[in-house]
Amino acid sequence: MIRQSIEEGRKEDGNCSIVDKIIKRLHDFEKTVENNKGRWVWELLQNA
Repeated sequence: MIRQSIEEGRKEDGNCSIVDKIIKRLHDFEKTVENNKGRWVWELLQNA
């Protein structure tokens, strides 16, 4: 019973860690998009 509880706790911690990493990467991606809002216009003109 204690062993099962420990294993479940480890799984939950692992899942939280994964979720935290995903949230961080999405936040970083959002910041990158915000910083490059006008860049697509420049790229379009440059490739024309």
